[in-house]
Amino acid sequence: KILDFPTTGRTMAIQAMVSQPDKPQASRRSGWSKNLAKVALVVALAGSADAFRPLALRTINPSTKLVSGRQQLPTLGLRQLASKPRFLIGLRAAVTETFSREKMYLLAQDNFKAWNEALKARDYEKATSLYSTSDLTFLPTVSPEFIRDVPSTKRYFMDFIQRLPEGKITSDSVQCLSAEAYLHTGMYTFMTGPQDSRTPVSARFSYLWKRISGQWKIIHHHSSVVPGSSKIVDLYPVAQANFKQWNDALIAKDYEKVASLYSSKDLSFLP
Repeated sequence: KILDFPTTGRTMAIQAMVSQPDKPQASRRSGWSKNLAKVALVVALAGSADAFRPLALRTINPSTKLVSGRQQLPTLGLRQLASKPRFLIGLRAAVTETFSREKMYLLAQDNFKAWNEALKARDYEKATSLYSTSDLTFLPTVSPEFIRDVPSTKRYFMDFIQRLPEGKITSDSVQCLSAEAYLHTGMYTFMTGPQDSRTPVSARFSYLWKRISGQWKIIHHHSSVVPGSSKIVDLYPVAQANFKQWNDALIAKDYEKVASLYSSKDLSFLP
């Protein structure tokens, strides 16, 4: 008898002995049982042959249904893996995460450099453009304000760049929040003041950068002087002494002395 098994996607011909007229009835029943057992074994092996093949070589019947991440043959009830082994997926995810962390750290350095270069160039427009135009929180180093909008951000940098700031990161960490955001925290030292008398200021920082419309923007920035790193010096007595020296030179009509009290460069004088 020719048996057809369409559920496996193949047609198999099995010649089965279905009658033995020259034997007694009991013998015929025994033969029937043996033949049926053989047929059942062939059917089982035909449906599960892929189970003995490497995963990459297994065939998947397009008509099968997906059940809990596995593919099930509708008639035979045999299940077949339709995805990669879990340990390989976990390994790939770990590699991807490591790569993302390294890539995000380098990105954080580039973004900080762009911010720092804008300050060095005294380009307050460029510095302001790096901040988000919405949903911004900004706690700057040398201002008591809690800044949350673009105009206030611009005013702050217009004043701050007059100090000739230049920052250098001394210690930092980058936390990947997603492919679109990261938190950059750490310590940096700012040099401020004229080139011949630069003053270092140690501060703590945290930047929350987010990719908005394809561009990285700062949506949160907090910077504060490290407690105990800077001492407040009372310069009032110094100011009084310097003014007296200048005024005494005028009284003495000593123009050479007066002129010597002015800087030889970077001078602005409105007489």
